[in-house]
Amino acid sequence: MPLTSSSKQHDAADFIIEVIRTLRHTKNDNTEKLFELLSVPDFPVDKCRLLEDLIQQAYHYNKDIVAKQLAKYRSEILQGVSTANNEMKE
Repeated sequence: MPLTSSSKQHDAADFIIEVIRTLRHTKNDNTEKLFELLSVPDFPVDKCRLLEDLIQQAYHYNKDIVAKQLAKYRSEILQGVSTANNEMKE
């Protein structure tokens, strides 16, 4: 049975809440659970936009090291997208 739009929105909201809760409980030296969530193959929301929001939240929670790791991860994703786009043009 295909997911309805409402069901997809609910799943996305649940996912975002889980990521934010995980961020709040993440220690600077243990980000494994957070990055596991961010690495799911069927990402239900715009990943780069969510990462931008998470970076700001990490700074808000005084988790500067986590924020820097998230920023690096976002840069890697953007670089991968840019590389893929350039390869498609060739």
